[in-house]
Amino acid sequence: MPFIVGVDRYLPPAFGKIHPKWRTPYVSILVQAGISLAVLLLSNINETTSGAYQILVDAATIFVLRSVPLYVCGGYQTGGERGPSTECACVLIPGGKIGVWIAGGLGVSGDLGGIVLSFVPPGETTNKYVFSAKLIGGTVVAIGFGLFLLSRGAAEERGVF
Repeated sequence: MPFIVGVDRYLPPAFGKIHPKWRTPYVSILVQAGISLAVLLLSNINETTSGAYQILVDAATIFVLRSVPLYVCGGYQTGGERGPSTECACVLIPGGKIGVWIAGGLGVSGDLGGIVLSFVPPGETTNKYVFSAKLIGGTVVAIGFGLFLLSRGAAEERGVF
């Protein structure tokens, strides 16, 4: 991911560099390895092995489900009632506009329910507040970093950077 973001110039151009011999995005791989190591170490602080694993699973659930309502289920309301087009293979949702809103609403509510349940600590967690703080803090940091990259890229397009 850092490679693509570097190619798109939302990160410094070094992230988009390719190694001359191995033809791999070596800067992006090294940075992603460092971030992954930091996340793994932070998730293990004051946790059992199963608790640390549960934090990683819950964080992955939050990050994956966070984009689904915005892009997939939210897309039902904007384009689901148009029907099949020649440009893509579309599925017509039955029930007209009401059916489209019901399908999109069910998807969004299911995804939001999964996100909320991910913040509930499992029974064997030693400190439930630390478990929740790690998940909430990690989510806030990840969203903040994404917004920072987005604003930086937009500012660079305007010529500010």
